[in-house]
Amino acid sequence: MLRCCTVCSGVQDSTSLRQKTLFLTSHWYSKILTEMDSGGRNVKPWKIAVIVVSVIIGLALIIGLISYFLCHYQDRYYNATFLITNVPYDLQYGRQTTEEFRYLSQEIETMMSKVFKGSFLSRKYIRSHVITLSPDPGGVLVSVALVFKFASADSKATSWSHVNSVLRRRLETSSTFLNVDQSTIKLTELNKENGDNLINNFCGIRKEAFSFSGVERITDGQRARDGEWPWQASIQLDGTHYCGASVISNTWLVTAAHCFKA
Repeated sequence: MLRCCTVCSGVQDSTSLRQKTLFLTSHWYSKILTEMDSGGRNVKPWKIAVIVVSVIIGLALIIGLISYFLCHYQDRYYNATFLITNVPYDLQYGRQTTEEFRYLSQEIETMMSKVFKGSFLSRKYIRSHVITLSPDPGGVLVSVALVFKFASADSKATSWSHVNSVLRRRLETSSTFLNVDQSTIKLTELNKENGDNLINNFCGIRKEAFSFSGVERITDGQRARDGEWPWQASIQLDGTHYCGASVISNTWLVTAAHCFKA
């Protein structure tokens, strides 16, 4: 009988403790909710607006940076040198203004265009420009500047590797009449400043030595072909020629003052 009373008494005490605990917990939780609700009501609307706008701007900046590095493209420059073995060196190759230099340069640049436009780099290839044609006991040593457009997120080492691989593989199977010694091919990456200087080093040099007769606007004059006078520029307004100008650097033109309003 005593055991029974003791057990019953224990059960009643345990239940009472549980009820007290639940009551205190419920009371504490409801008190917190009440405080949070009252605190939320005390936050002014303009503060909420500032927080929301700040979060949106932060997300936009993050997305913009990610998009910039993934989608932004930049020009990358390379200098390729190789030996052409089936063309004897001509002293006229030493000057860019000679017909001999222009002819061989055009053949080399055409070959470079076929090499890269026929590969997976076709959409990244922009142009090539022969810098020098130098004498060599085995023929003509060629130096060419190459310009590509790669995504800024692309590794420079990987980009160089792709250009080098295509250059070597496709020059070996090139169908042009120029024979290139594969063992002499060398590709060097250039920074933007050096690349721009090499590409624009023909500024002020007449690339085309001939003109053709046409509608003469000057007495006893002849029409100029595109590229014949590369230092001359046309300032146009809505696609219509407005004024002439002269190229004096990579970024500056000189023109008459009356072409622009004061």
